[in-house]
Amino acid sequence: MGFDYNFDRDTKHVTMPETGKRRRWVFAAVFTVILVGLVICFRPSSESAAPATGEGQASEPEGGVSQPGIVPDVPVPTEADGFSAEQTARYREAEGLIGSGGAVKAAGMLAAMLKEFTPYSAGWEKTARLLTRANIKIMMDKLPCPRNIEYTVKAGDTLNSITRKNNNMCNSLLLAVNGIDNKNQLHPGQHLTIYNVKAWSLEISRSHQTLSVFADGELFAVYPVGVSSDVVSGEAYYKSREELSVGEDHRDYNGTRKMGLSNNVAIHGTWVSGDVRSPFRDGGIRMKNSDIEELYLYLPMLRTTKVKIID
Repeated sequence: MGFDYNFDRDTKHVTMPETGKRRRWVFAAVFTVILVGLVICFRPSSESAAPATGEGQASEPEGGVSQPGIVPDVPVPTEADGFSAEQTARYREAEGLIGSGGAVKAAGMLAAMLKEFTPYSAGWEKTARLLTRANIKIMMDKLPCPRNIEYTVKAGDTLNSITRKNNNMCNSLLLAVNGIDNKNQLHPGQHLTIYNVKAWSLEISRSHQTLSVFADGELFAVYPVGVSSDVVSGEAYYKSREELSVGEDHRDYNGTRKMGLSNNVAIHGTWVSGDVRSPFRDGGIRMKNSDIEELYLYLPMLRTTKVKIID
């Protein structure tokens, strides 16, 4: 639409054709501005719109399944945990490295930090929990490190024969790490990444209600657990494993996974919400479903997988 401005020296105003249309355009513009302002003023805030999961509590995915390598539920260090400002800075640096491809460096930093804390103290546990996430990231993302080695599939190889030749690596871990859905997808010449651990072992502290995983004697992961009041100290080995029903009509009391020990104690998941460390009595050791699924993925079921229950 063109405007024909007509200036008349003898008048003090400017005449504009089509003033009716112009007024409608101005009215529409003003109305739009008012409407946008109302939307901004009355929209719900991000805090009120978010579902409530409890203060400081990460919501667990439906079915209790989490994806290994993600960093859920990693506690934030505070002065009350015995962290100095310098230690907090290193913790934060390691946390950032895990999310940006530097998990190998982060694991080294955190392993060194652990030596600065008393075992099982709050500072030690928070550092160990972040180390867990770093090690899982290294394993699942096949990051370059001495433990991640390459194996080329040979004629006649099967999933079982490959894992037996590589320190009995857990079958489920080999498939998951290499993105293989079916063992029949293996073929000669295929390059696989093997997470090379000669011996896994567990240590479960009854008093601290903590399960520690060791890879060739080095701390690999730490999980909070609930230890039943009738579980006694002693040594055992990993004897059986079982995936349990997660259907809506039936949820097994033992959660999504159950790992039997030779002393008739079972490590199992739970559908009970809240702190797994709360008192209970069933003769077992319980974990969050997401934690036991992670442990079940990589821990091989062997008599050599030693389990020590300590006070």
